[in-house]
Amino acid sequence: MKRKLALFLAALVASMSLTACSPQSQSSSTAEATPTPTPAPIVVPEPVEQTNKTLKIYYSDYASTPIMDAAVQLYQKQYPNVELEVEKSYSADLESYTTKYQQMANQIMAGEGPDLFVVDQVSMDVEKMARQGVLADMEPFFEADDFDWDSYQKVVMDGGVWDGKRLVIPYTYCIPLAITTQTALEETGFSVENCSDFMGFVDESNKILDNPENTRSLFCEAISARSFYMDAGIEFLNYDNKTVHLGSDEMKKGLEWYGKIVNAEGADQAVPSSLLMGAEMVWNKQALFDLPVAKSINQINASYAALDTADEAVMVPIRNVNGGITARIDEAVAVRNNSENLQNAYNFIKILLSPECMSSAFGNATVTFSVLDQFNYDYWQDTLEYQPNNFYNYEGDAPFGEGGKPFSEEAFNELMGYIDEIDDAYFSNRSGMINSMEPYFSGELSLDEAISQTERELELYLTE
Repeated sequence: MKRKLALFLAALVASMSLTACSPQSQSSSTAEATPTPTPAPIVVPEPVEQTNKTLKIYYSDYASTPIMDAAVQLYQKQYPNVELEVEKSYSADLESYTTKYQQMANQIMAGEGPDLFVVDQVSMDVEKMARQGVLADMEPFFEADDFDWDSYQKVVMDGGVWDGKRLVIPYTYCIPLAITTQTALEETGFSVENCSDFMGFVDESNKILDNPENTRSLFCEAISARSFYMDAGIEFLNYDNKTVHLGSDEMKKGLEWYGKIVNAEGADQAVPSSLLMGAEMVWNKQALFDLPVAKSINQINASYAALDTADEAVMVPIRNVNGGITARIDEAVAVRNNSENLQNAYNFIKILLSPECMSSAFGNATVTFSVLDQFNYDYWQDTLEYQPNNFYNYEGDAPFGEGGKPFSEEAFNELMGYIDEIDDAYFSNRSGMINSMEPYFSGELSLDEAISQTERELELYLTE
């Protein structure tokens, strides 16, 4: 439990660091928050002399890579005369993966390394890299090509734009989405109608957490709540004036909420080891929600359809403080600012975003939502055709067996409706932020003491 708590806290505070750093953040703040100054303009050096002879690409197998694999193959087919050097890093575990990626990131910061790379959100602070001018602005290439953005999720795509410069190009994302049943909601007294914004969700879930007779954990995974503050969109960290403000009422209330989740009965629940373990926990009254963070349409399909077979399934989007939905960018690429292969890099990015490339992910359960809207519809149809309602050979005691309900068109359209409500997007960065809130969660410091300590440490990080 202590190890899980440490991991939770490390991820929590790390992820908190980027909550307010998404380029399009429109989060609310309290009267006591420090006024936001006019952002300093991002200076990207003029392109170096272009050769466009060799395109060097770096990515890793540790995360989902079917789209990148397909893009490499398509690029080689369409541009056979361009020399392509691909370094696909293979890692045995997260530590070795992080080490390799950090080495590559150091090369990029030094003006060396690959031309194009998949942005790593474990080792890289995307906000810092963008503001330090080490990433190339690809907007002129999209404009010159008259690229049609109408088919893409605009808010998510603009999540990689700072100061009018398109420095990072996302290609997959997810949204915070919980799945439960109508019976579970009625038994716990949880009101979806009262969850019109993030703080409403906190208030409703506190009814569960504060109820001494409640035996359910809030989520099926102990660490699933770690990213919710990013989803909430509460602005507290400012890169421009290098200040941190954790003392708002919203922030304090949220930190108290996190503390309850960390210390709640059942918080030591293991991460679900199978696709339907979370749904089974909801059915068996061990948890109220499955899938607090939406992964693939495949996973949503399985959980929702299984619970809808047993009961009446309900999707509950976790809204931000403004009542909208914040997308979490999963996978994205960027280009080194002094690359000699900017046109080649753009050609690769265009292939990466193409329907032909995106369709390569069919059947891959780890792929999340595509920035290409049509792909999500096609993926749903493909899932229905090739993975019909056997719920992945479920062998548990819940009534999820063969012959269950499909993820209906009505349910899928509801899901896509939430996609249309996205009003912000961010990178889930976990860059070296220290877990200085841990003494509060463990009871060693008061909330105010832990906040002061955390603010000092985060401000130090901003000045590095």
